[in-house]
Amino acid sequence: MLKYVHYDGNNWNYADIDYVGTVKITSSLALDNNDIPHVSYYNAGSDTINYANLNGSKWEIENIGGGGYTLGYGETNAIYIDKNDLVHLAFIDEIGVLSYAYIDDSGINTTVLPNTYASEVDINMDSTNNIIYIFYRTSIYDSLPRVTANVLSCAQYQNDEWNYETIEGYIFFTKSSTGYYISSCLNTNATPYVAFLYGGHWSGEWYTYDNLKLAYKDSSGWKRSTIDTIGYTGYYSTLKIDNYNNKHIGYCEYFDYIKGILKYAYYGWDKDY
Repeated sequence: MLKYVHYDGNNWNYADIDYVGTVKITSSLALDNNDIPHVSYYNAGSDTINYANLNGSKWEIENIGGGGYTLGYGETNAIYIDKNDLVHLAFIDEIGVLSYAYIDDSGINTTVLPNTYASEVDINMDSTNNIIYIFYRTSIYDSLPRVTANVLSCAQYQNDEWNYETIEGYIFFTKSSTGYYISSCLNTNATPYVAFLYGGHWSGEWYTYDNLKLAYKDSSGWKRSTIDTIGYTGYYSTLKIDNYNNKHIGYCEYFDYIKGILKYAYYGWDKDY
């Protein structure tokens, strides 16, 4: 069952959004200018990517895409609400290709981004300049097949054209974990930032190292910095930038992929445990 929880200043309130089928844990939440919640999520029971919004006291649900999802591709999705309350979604279609959709008065409008096989996504937007950023991880396989690279990339839509850029790539002949746990945000100058896990060689049981990294784009391209290298770190990251352009990242560090701690990094980069 997919639930929505909010705090009204005094109490926590709970509401059921969808209880039909097996609702997966992969969901994404955004609030519009009136603080109305909008949610994208994957329903494994119906094998669909769905979009839900709260209309008064009732949740209205629409199907964005689905049918034939394999290897968990449909499970990754992200939602963004722009300054005009237009809904934007990024998700992986049934054959693993990155897709973008927006919802307006005419309905759901979907674009498949060709040759962008992806396995994790996040979406953000510069609403002033009408630039859409979709961050995604691509796994590259050899003939065995086995993963030889995980690459973090960005699809950017501007002036009616999609352009693609590589942010970080890390190549091994065995699996690497680069580009997992993507979280993006724009600062007050509309500069895009993305936090992600940058991982190393797969030993057969665990990666030899996992780091938390942050990338941003300026006029010369993407710049990257390492935020935390202690332990197996950078999991489940969430990036936020405040009105003073200070960066804040919440994330997890694991000791043995079972036990771990929640961490918080803020620009300095100071870390609290």
